[in-house]
Amino acid sequence: MKSKIRKITPFIVLSLVVLLILSVAFQLNLPAPTGAYQVGETVLRWIDSARPEVMTDNLNDHREVIALVWYPAESGSGTRSPYFPELSKVSKSLIKSGEVAAWQVFGHPFIRSHNVWNAVPAKNERPYPVVIFSPGNGTNIEFYTVVASELASHGYTVVGLNHPYDVAAVELSNHQIATDYKEQDSLEPRHMRLLLQSESK
Repeated sequence: MKSKIRKITPFIVLSLVVLLILSVAFQLNLPAPTGAYQVGETVLRWIDSARPEVMTDNLNDHREVIALVWYPAESGSGTRSPYFPELSKVSKSLIKSGEVAAWQVFGHPFIRSHNVWNAVPAKNERPYPVVIFSPGNGTNIEFYTVVASELASHGYTVVGLNHPYDVAAVELSNHQIATDYKEQDSLEPRHMRLLLQSESK
C-alpha cells in the first residue's frame, strides 16, 4: 500500500502544480474593453526647452513630459502590447521606490493586455475626444491601463501623464530614469530655492 502511495505522490504533486499554474495564468488576463474599437498604445515624449527642470541638480536640464497614449486603432495593425511597456528599463527603480514590491514587478510581464502597440489610429470622420489623465499619489499611469483602455475602446484618445520625479520611475528621452524626488534628499534644496526665487519676483 505504501509503495503505491509513493508511486502516485509525484503524479499528484505534479497535477496540483499544473492546476495552480493554469489557474494563475487564466487570472492574469486584463478585462477586455467593451467598446467597438481595438485599442492602440504608444509613448510620446516632449521636452519644454523654455522650462528648467527644478528637480535635478543639472542647470541644463529642461522639463520633460512623458505620456502613455491609448487610442482607437485599426484592427490588425501593431503588435501585442505589454501590460507595462518598458518595464525592464524601470523595474529596479520601481522596486527601490517601495511603491511596487519585487514579486509584483516579477509578475507584471505575465499580465496580458488586449491592446496593440504602435497601431495605426482608426480613421474617423470627426476627431476623437481627448481625455487628459493625470494620476495622483506618485502612481505610474501604466497601472490605469484598464480604465484608459475602456475609454479608448469607446472612441476616446486618452493621454496619460507620467510626471518625472513624481511617479515611482519613468524613462526620460535621454534614457535616464527619473525617480520619485521624495526618495532623493539631494534634490530638495534646489527645488525649494527655485520656488522661493520665483515667488520673490
